[in-house]
This record gives sequence, C-alpha cells and structure tokens, in this order.
Amino acid sequence: MPAIALPAYDAIIPVGALILWTNSTPPNNRYLLAKGGAFSVLQYPLLATIYPTGILPNITNGPNGFIYMIRAR
Repeated sequence: MPAIALPAYDAIIPVGALILWTNSTPPNNRYLLAKGGAFSVLQYPLLATIYPTGILPNITNGPNGFIYMIRAR
C-alpha cells in the first residue's frame, strides 16, 4: 500500500488536530510530535492560539506502536 501524502491534506486538517503516525519523524515542518516539547510561538502562531504556553501535550502511548503528531501552522 502506498504511503499517504499528508501535505495534500493540509487544507483540510485543522491546526491542532491530533494525528496517529507510524514514524518517529513527522513528514514535514507542518506537523510536530506530541511529546510534551516546546515549539516556537513565533514560527507557529496559529498553533499558539491553542497552546499559548508554547508547550505541546505529551501523548506518547498510541495504539499498536503509533505515535501522535499535531498539525502545526
């Protein structure tokens, strides 16, 4: 089965959406891992409206080895 090209879905995935992901690296800089890390509120101003402290939630226990990433912008 071919990989899904997530950039094609950027227009319909809202900022802040949690997405299950199978790789330890997000596909591009429009997605960040939900591992409780800090992000730049200047680089991602729309995401900062959801997480104004600049800290992502720590959601590391996805089902079947999946990890969560967050749509950023």
